[in-house]
Amino acid sequence: MTTRIEFKAPWAAVTPEEQERFEAELAREVCLLHHLASLDREVVARRTDTNDILVAINPHLCECAQVRLTWSGKTEMNPEVPKMELEATFQDWIQNRMLPDHEAHRIGPNE
Repeated sequence: MTTRIEFKAPWAAVTPEEQERFEAELAREVCLLHHLASLDREVVARRTDTNDILVAINPHLCECAQVRLTWSGKTEMNPEVPKMELEATFQDWIQNRMLPDHEAHRIGPNE
């Protein structure tokens, strides 16, 4: 479902065990009215310093979404939660999210 991405800190590819854990939590949190509820989805990466995950989605006009899990362990009644940001392509996500996140992570909060 995904293209090959060379992740940069603070982003990292998920292991099969992490993928299973993140997908289970996402399935618990997403209510039937959430945009991701009816889509085939696959967690492909995680941000190591937040609760953000990168999800490949199919079928959709967009290839992926960055999702902020709540880790509540239950279905969220608000269809806007978990919060997500769609990106048309993985390349868009790399340019708009991963590279700026990497630069901010590399520089650090005190610089």
